[in-house]
Amino acid sequence: MELVAIIDVKQYTEIMAKATTINLKEEEQQIMKSLVGKGTTAHRLVERARIVLEAAAGKTTTEIAQSLQKRQATVSKWRTRFA
Repeated sequence: MELVAIIDVKQYTEIMAKATTINLKEEEQQIMKSLVGKGTTAHRLVERARIVLEAAAGKTTTEIAQSLQKRQATVSKWRTRFA
């Protein structure tokens, strides 16, 4: 016999949605900001820097995905890769 635990969606999200925490040093933060501010930086690098900066500011993956109009999977991938 198999034991199945039933939990509600909120509990599941709290358990499963632990996003990777990003703590930027001052120098790293300045580099990310300079990438975003330059007009000559490749678009993909700018997007990645924005994801990292917003994650470091404490935003959730969902909030970042909505504000940058990206998929949550994309945000999660770059959070994890940077950390």
